[in-house]
Amino acid sequence: RVINKLDYLVELGINAIELTPIMGIEEAENDTWGYLPSHFFSIRSSYGTKNDLKLLVDECHSRKIRVFIDCVFNHTDKECPLGQIDRNYWYYKGKHHPDDPYNWGPELNYDFQDQQLKVEPAVKFISDVVKYWFEEFHLDGI
Repeated sequence: RVINKLDYLVELGINAIELTPIMGIEEAENDTWGYLPSHFFSIRSSYGTKNDLKLLVDECHSRKIRVFIDCVFNHTDKECPLGQIDRNYWYYKGKHHPDDPYNWGPELNYDFQDQQLKVEPAVKFISDVVKYWFEEFHLDGI
């Protein structure tokens, strides 16, 4: 448990930690280190529960250690529920940058604007995700 090592980190002069991506992923994709997110409002089950993260953040803050999380907001796992709802609404068709040799997964389409709702869906969704993580867990940065 990380909490058991916090006093040691304080002794070393550590004043911030950054967690690798902790958002929910498809368990079959467990070799991605969390860099193929699928469930943006949940914690990867192998990392613990919401309450575990809240406790970690509280314990860090009580020791004046800031907590940051690494997040992936440019692409998702191919099994992400957004694609199952309406792939063309959420993602670019094909690759956004065709010359990029890497294909990390479907790329969120930040350029698309829903004219009926007057919203950029991907921008709104990720804004809501960021707001959730800050408000729910009192993180210091993403």
